[in-house]
Amino acid sequence: MTSESHDSTGMLKMHRNEHDRGAPTRRHFLAYCAQWLGALATLPLANPSRAQAQRTPKPLIVASHPLVADWVRNLIGTHAVVHAIAQPQQDLHSINLHPAHLPLLRQAVAIVAMGLGTDAAFVRDCARLVPDTPRLALGDLLAPEQRLPRPTAVAPDHDHAEEPDHTPDPDHDAALEHHRHDAHSAPYDPHFWLDPERVAEALAQALPNLIVLIPSAQPSITAHAHPYLEALRALAAEGRARLTDLPATHRKAFVMHDAYRYLNAAFGIELIGIDTIVPHGEITPQRLLTLKARAAREGIRVLFTEAHRTSRVAQSFAERLGLTVAGPLYPETFAPPPGPATYLDLMRHNLTTIATALRAQ
Repeated sequence: MTSESHDSTGMLKMHRNEHDRGAPTRRHFLAYCAQWLGALATLPLANPSRAQAQRTPKPLIVASHPLVADWVRNLIGTHAVVHAIAQPQQDLHSINLHPAHLPLLRQAVAIVAMGLGTDAAFVRDCARLVPDTPRLALGDLLAPEQRLPRPTAVAPDHDHAEEPDHTPDPDHDAALEHHRHDAHSAPYDPHFWLDPERVAEALAQALPNLIVLIPSAQPSITAHAHPYLEALRALAAEGRARLTDLPATHRKAFVMHDAYRYLNAAFGIELIGIDTIVPHGEITPQRLLTLKARAAREGIRVLFTEAHRTSRVAQSFAERLGLTVAGPLYPETFAPPPGPATYLDLMRHNLTTIATALRAQ
């Protein structure tokens, strides 16, 4: 004989009385089965396609820098995972690979770099380590007429050798060293990303190469990418509206870094790199006189600082030259909050900062 009760979970429990000490009867067994089947019936049925999707990882695309990763994410949406090798505040010209990156590179369906020599050693290292993985250098997709030649008279201080490494790596593998002079061996100025319209053109050229990686998502990727390309073009138009109506006497300023030729060409201003006159920040009386004479001759009254460089040197120059300090600009890095964390925010900040300072001088 048995008595029946339910535990706190609702499951059936059977208790034998003292006269029933044998094995459970068939009726007891069937009662157990019925209880379990009833419980199973309340469970949601699994969706086979959803389960399969969860077991199938998304494709991985490796980008050299967060700027590049931001562009790729805005083109392809959630159809792939995009991982940047560099850190958000890391200089574009000093991207190092180390052994911890190898698993990522081996999983990647593509590697996307800035191009035009900016991260050429990164691309070469990837070609050596994962030679069969497709590589896409965005700046190289621009037509020759959209590229600016590298200036021949620039003082060679852009190797960043005297600047601190923003991402120290005690485990750095010397065999994967990224040489910092690569950008200067290329025939073109690499800083095309400071013109949103050129960025839009490079990304439009890159889009078919990215769609090939995920052909089943072509309609979705196309629908996702086109609004972003239009947003880039709209930002360029917004910048022109802010800057093209400045008086001719308010269109020039000094910057520490000669990286703004594409921005100058796109928006009709002239940000002049002090490093074209004072290489490595080596101030001499003659160079100071040269800078002062140019500032007086061309009506230059503003010096912009840059977020990824120490402002102390810029402040020193400004004091000696009698200039107003403005900025900071973000020519090639994102910033911690509340600074810009996307390319659109970065360029909107730069254009607004430049227009405000030039108009106020």
